[in-house]
Amino acid sequence: DFSLFKNVAILEQKRFQFRAEIFNLLNRPNFALPATTVFDRSGPVATFGRITGTATTSRQIQFGLKFLF
Repeated sequence: DFSLFKNVAILEQKRFQFRAEIFNLLNRPNFALPATTVFDRSGPVATFGRITGTATTSRQIQFGLKFLF
């Protein structure tokens, strides 16, 4: 996770804060567990041992603006 922010003073006690937050910055995949079902009613399962998804989300970027007083 990574974040950048910039404070901009408007008055002595009041300011804006611009924010950029990045989750999973390097976009590293966290793979889910492989399928564990070997057989079902019709015989062997073709997806046994395969990883068909990820456990976490991909890169996400979020921008924000705060007013601090």
